[in-house]
Amino acid sequence: MQIEEFKERSLDDIIDSVAKQERTDDYIGKFFIPNYTPMMLRDYETCGLVDIIKGYNVSGVMNDELDEYIKTLKTNDYLTTLYWKTVSQWKKDVEYGRCEICGKETTISTHHKTWKHKGHELQYLDELYCCCNDCFKKIYAK
Repeated sequence: MQIEEFKERSLDDIIDSVAKQERTDDYIGKFFIPNYTPMMLRDYETCGLVDIIKGYNVSGVMNDELDEYIKTLKTNDYLTTLYWKTVSQWKKDVEYGRCEICGKETTISTHHKTWKHKGHELQYLDELYCCCNDCFKKIYAK
C-alpha cells in the first residue's frame, strides 16, 4: 500500500481492513489447508461446520485473497481440505444419501458440474451433484 493511500484512509477503515485480513487468514488456516483438521473443529458435526463457514462468509472474508490461495492448491489437495469434506458431506445429506441420477440409496460421492466456484461451493450447491460409482462411470465413459 502506498503511503498516500494509507493517509487517505480513516482509522475505522484501517481497523476494518486489518480485521478482515485476520478473519481471512484464520478461515484459510482452519478450512483450506490440505489434510488438516484443527483440534478445535474435530468434534463438530457437519451442520455445525457449515454454520461456522457461513459465519466467516458473513463476517467479511476477503474473497479475492481466498480465491488466490485456492488457485495455488492442486485439485487433489483441495479435495482433502476440511472445507471440501464439509461441503461434500452437506451435499450428500441434502440428497439423503441417494444418487441424483439413478435414485439408488447407496454409497455416493459428491462431484463438481463445474469448478467455477471452487472454494465457494456452499453458496452454489446446485453446481454439485451426488452420484453412485456406477453412474459416475457412465457419465465419464462418454
